[in-house]
Amino acid sequence: MPLSISVDDLRPDLVLVTLDGAVDAASAPKVKSTLEPFTTRTGVIVVLDMAKLTFIDSAGLGTLIGAQR
Repeated sequence: MPLSISVDDLRPDLVLVTLDGAVDAASAPKVKSTLEPFTTRTGVIVVLDMAKLTFIDSAGLGTLIGAQR
């Protein structure tokens, strides 16, 4: 299943990112490029909704951990 990502700015300091599908080596760069703008802003909370995530491999997990740092 291909990955679908939606981003909702709930408030100026709160963003909801929903991942739907599989996060693997092929789709991890898409996740990274989606999360990068929020990792450089201070005072922004990013909530990941992974309820519809069907699969995640080590590349996908590494991308999420890298964004968290």
